[in-house]
Amino acid sequence: MTANTAVPAIRAALHEALLGPEGEWGTFLLHDTGALDTLSAINAEQASREPAPDRTTLAKMVGHLATSLEYALKVVDGNDNPEWDSSPEPAVVNAAEWTALQKRLRAAGLALDARLADPEGVNVPTVIGTVAHTAYHVGGIRQIALLLKAAEGRAAEGRAAEGQTAEGQAIESKH
Repeated sequence: MTANTAVPAIRAALHEALLGPEGEWGTFLLHDTGALDTLSAINAEQASREPAPDRTTLAKMVGHLATSLEYALKVVDGNDNPEWDSSPEPAVVNAAEWTALQKRLRAAGLALDARLADPEGVNVPTVIGTVAHTAYHVGGIRQIALLLKAAEGRAAEGRAAEGQTAEGQAIESKH
């Protein structure tokens, strides 16, 4: 398989991981959203919350994924040994930082996709590995988002059972 035949399929998988499938059925996502749409429904407080004790936050995972896509772009552009940005990704973010992280992920993914539009000279093993890594993290992002939403639902049910509003104030009876 040459780069000219492999890269279009690789681009489609990268696109699906970040933006979701083109139609109802994708390569690995079925009538669902990609990472970016999933993340757009998450706020900064949720992105900063560990889904379980000693587990990574979405903020940290998104920063890691953006860094890996930026790294892959350097390799695809011909740098055989680029330096990995080893600065730690933030685990806790405010609203502006969360928006910036999502924009950084989108920009890195779209830049890599644009570079792959011309498959000449593309390091196919690197981009296959990058797409596999991206898809792996998309699964993690989606699972963490579900866990966070479920935890919020359980907390709201608990407050309602205790006669509390979301702000913790007692609900006044109309009797």
